[in-house]
Amino acid sequence: MFRFGICNPTDIAATAATHTRAILRNRSAMQGVIESLHTLAVSHITYSRSLALVVRQVLYNLIAIDRDIAEAFRETFIDEVTYTFFEFWAQFLEYPAQRSTLHSDALKSAHRLAVCAFIGDLLYAGMLTCAKFEWCAVYLMHRVRSGRLLQCIYALFAHGCAHRPCEVSPGFLEECMAILRGRCARYLGFTKDAQYLRVLLTALAFEARSLTASQSFVHFIDPHLDLNSAITASVCHAACHSDGSVGGNPSTQYSSGLGSSTGLPRVSPVLSASSASSEELLELAVPLTTEEP
Repeated sequence: MFRFGICNPTDIAATAATHTRAILRNRSAMQGVIESLHTLAVSHITYSRSLALVVRQVLYNLIAIDRDIAEAFRETFIDEVTYTFFEFWAQFLEYPAQRSTLHSDALKSAHRLAVCAFIGDLLYAGMLTCAKFEWCAVYLMHRVRSGRLLQCIYALFAHGCAHRPCEVSPGFLEECMAILRGRCARYLGFTKDAQYLRVLLTALAFEARSLTASQSFVHFIDPHLDLNSAITASVCHAACHSDGSVGGNPSTQYSSGLGSSTGLPRVSPVLSASSASSEELLELAVPLTTEEP
């Protein structure tokens, strides 16, 4: 069983409440909220699941107050995330000489594993449709030429297919296995990374066919994760960060389903959860449980 750590749900709700207030005070702040959450998520895989839950909680908060704003937030966020995913991989795989031309904060600080994990976490949180998830997965599957990319695809599926039951269809998973066999036969051979991914896809296809509740990928409250500290640290990092290359933190490893990350993400200080009063947080915080959506 692979377990993904998340921050304390109280911290997740508090952070979401702060971002919600920022949007409600001034709708033009929505883009800044989206960029800050997104940048943090794609640069630090350790916090990607927690931030997907923050995004979901912001959406729930907005729905309770103004459905039009909530829908605008959801659409804009997903558009931003999918654009970054495809732009990142286009630059990383197809146009590596143009990496220095990327200007978005999310693209500049993104790490390949976190980019994939966050797409999966958004599917898990119910923010991303299966169709868009499959679109992302197929794009990468057809470009497999290295073990590193196999690790990224593993992260995508491991973080995304934690539904109860898995919402990705058995037919799609079987298609992915067929693509994997073809790409490995042509470019890689059947390496350990390929075997890990094949086993994962096979297990997910079995669960999808049987409609059983997936117990392979669950999250738990990790006391070592501190969302407020991560945001605060990222502010300091943003002030001194000067490396605009794609790939973010090269020390991040994700092998056989186990992820770890070092380095500091970037986010706007004005959106720190600590900037709101306790009365404001209590007013907006919607109870968040660790149960799957």
